[in-house]
Amino acid sequence: SALFSTYQMNNTTVLGIAQQVCQQAGIQVRSIGGAGETNIQQFSVILTETAYEVIERATRLAGCLFYDQPDGSIVLTPLGTKNVGCLTMGQNIERMSVLRSLSGRYSNVQAIIQNMAVLFTPPDDGNKQTQQMQAQTAPVQASANDSGVKRPRTLLIPVETGDADYAVARQRVQWEVARRYGRSQVVEITSDSWRDSNGDLWQPNTICTVSRPQTGFKKDLLIAEIEFVQGEGGTHANLV
Repeated sequence: SALFSTYQMNNTTVLGIAQQVCQQAGIQVRSIGGAGETNIQQFSVILTETAYEVIERATRLAGCLFYDQPDGSIVLTPLGTKNVGCLTMGQNIERMSVLRSLSGRYSNVQAIIQNMAVLFTPPDDGNKQTQQMQAQTAPVQASANDSGVKRPRTLLIPVETGDADYAVARQRVQWEVARRYGRSQVVEITSDSWRDSNGDLWQPNTICTVSRPQTGFKKDLLIAEIEFVQGEGGTHANLV
């Protein structure tokens, strides 16, 4: 579990939260491109949360990624923009599988105020729930839709204490929709090389053009996970 001298932090950044989480373990945390600079007025750590869960929850508020480096440190970074070349079936791709799923996706992601709802007019007898929800969500004006989810599925995101203008909430709902869509469209690839077209080792959070000419599939995709393999079967890189 995450260990702190205090489990509530005031007027800090997501980077600062991550650094405090990792301080006890002596793990360095740094930021690239301004990731993690989102200011959080109040952040409370749940006593049962692990260090990873605290950082993961905080980075969702900032709309950024975090992952470990070869030296064991952690980096917070925005979505990668560097293109490292092409992966093409029949050339440097030996195996490829494509996932299309609605798992984890929601038709609507709505930020909701956690305080008591104040109704200025008495609710109608048959419409109490609707009026209460409007009182808790309308002031925030933070909602994002996923047009690919046809069934009504709503995910409520609590507004963080101290998010006075709801800027963090508006950023958070957009991040949830985008990231959940990306994770539902995963492509898994086995490449015959550890290195990209520039001769560098494959790196996470970089963009690669994935092509399967036989079916007309061609997309620019972000590399999320890498596994370098070497054994009796040869040298391969498994990419997600």
